[in-house]
Amino acid sequence: LGDGWAIPNVFGLVVKDEEFASAVRKALQEVGVRVSPRTRLSNGFYSAFAYSKSFSDWIRSTNLAFLGQHIQDNSLVCAFLKGFYDSEGSLSRDKRGYLQLRIYNSNMDLLILVKSMLERIDIAGVIYRDGVKKQGTRKWIVDHYACMNKEYFSLALTKQANIQSFLKQVGSNIPRKAGK
Repeated sequence: LGDGWAIPNVFGLVVKDEEFASAVRKALQEVGVRVSPRTRLSNGFYSAFAYSKSFSDWIRSTNLAFLGQHIQDNSLVCAFLKGFYDSEGSLSRDKRGYLQLRIYNSNMDLLILVKSMLERIDIAGVIYRDGVKKQGTRKWIVDHYACMNKEYFSLALTKQANIQSFLKQVGSNIPRKAGK
């Protein structure tokens, strides 16, 4: 999910925000997974790598049904949403100065699950089809560019009260995404 990946024995994350990479490293350490030290890559991105066969296997076996069944408690819902927003979300202001909060993904079913989690904590959102990344669109992934050709969607919080509630209840590890 999001910016992470898993192969046998290793879970990895490469992101542009140092705060997000640090939060992931801390969370992994809290559950007893051995992690790499703070790393800034030559491209300016930050990484977090976990070395655990059992954790890597668990991540690779996790699916939407598992998430929907096991993330029920509001504190877990908020923790999941925080990580997903840090990975896939954006916070900006429109030309009138109103906040805009969106979470992007190519997996519509995942966004539907995220929307239902938001509804559990009384936050409403709307899912939009954002279009298709054109063949040959390049996206930096770890140490190389990958060509994308996927349909993308966004989950938008359109009302200021919902955005403020999200920022208060869920928040972000990344200051620019926390509305500060």
